[in-house]
Amino acid sequence: MRDQRGRVLVVDDDADSRALLRRALERLGLAIDEAADGAQALARVSTSFYDAVLLDISMPGLDGFAVCARIRDHADSIVSRVPVVLVSARAEEVDRVAGFEAGADDYISKPWSEARIAARVTAAIAKSHLIRPEAYAPLLAEPEDTRDGAAPGRRVRGDPILTEIDRALARRASEVASHGGANILVLGPPRTGKSRAACAFAAEGLGAHEPCLFASFADDSSGIRERVTASLHGAIPIEALDPLLHVVDGARWMRAFRRNRLRGLFDDLDLALWNLLDLVTKGSEEIGQSLTSRAGGRRIFDALETLIEAVGPERLTTFVARIAGTASAFGGVRSLFILNPDGLPAAELTKLEGSVDAVIDVRAFGGAPVADLAQRNARGAR
Repeated sequence: MRDQRGRVLVVDDDADSRALLRRALERLGLAIDEAADGAQALARVSTSFYDAVLLDISMPGLDGFAVCARIRDHADSIVSRVPVVLVSARAEEVDRVAGFEAGADDYISKPWSEARIAARVTAAIAKSHLIRPEAYAPLLAEPEDTRDGAAPGRRVRGDPILTEIDRALARRASEVASHGGANILVLGPPRTGKSRAACAFAAEGLGAHEPCLFASFADDSSGIRERVTASLHGAIPIEALDPLLHVVDGARWMRAFRRNRLRGLFDDLDLALWNLLDLVTKGSEEIGQSLTSRAGGRRIFDALETLIEAVGPERLTTFVARIAGTASAFGGVRSLFILNPDGLPAAELTKLEGSVDAVIDVRAFGGAPVADLAQRNARGAR
């Protein structure tokens, strides 16, 4: 039986380097195999399943670039898609470019820290679970959960929403420079797994040490933190999340908004909207998602339909457009906007879709998922 936490192949001609990596990864609960050269590595990946490969570049015979390229060209599609992380003392930009051109998923320069190795390998395995859900037991396995309407035993990894998010991000990356960011609108009725997918999306980013802003208008901040932390399953110490994760307590804002409305305050809904945008902006600045720091990372805005009740559909569209417009300027932020569109007029929904890069309609999963605005618009024009 495969190790539940994941299995990693460490490839390095230096035995001491392999031993150091083995110890660091075994602390994560991973099973480790070793290969001393490129030929051994190719033989192992052809006969055993791995969740990730850590690959040194400078080796006798086949170097890391050549091994990575051969993995990508492998006839077995499971082998060809295994995440590869290059580890090398060569830190020049030309080497990084060569690594990515060979098909590497990540590149770590020596000397490495154990925290960096842990974060990068966790992210690589999480990516493996997104693109090959049928082939393994997840590292970031979700507990059985019916909170958002999933059947008992259904797990987040392999969820069609996550799969479509991954595809939409890949399309966006092929269209613009990587620093351009992406804005994805996720539509669907309640209890269809949208919120669970959002937590998994946040956890994947945090596993790669990306800053993450999470705003939910249905749950308080402690509930969001608990759910995101649960999605990580101990892959990152809780104290390490503090500088990376900022939770905007949208539910608390909504309660305050309703109280103030009853008192005759916040009659100016435009002012209420700017108050909310200011709250989000300050939270973003705390984790480096700003014009000056440009830290990139991820943002999630969950249960946005609640804002329709508060400030109206037009201001909801303005809110999303304002946030989406900062994706590139803040360093390539990838944002999810999650919404039950039932109470949104068709004209406003069209405007909302026009302010993002891709739309995922959960209601379409009975047939072909809709995740690309160009496809939606093309069908609408026929």
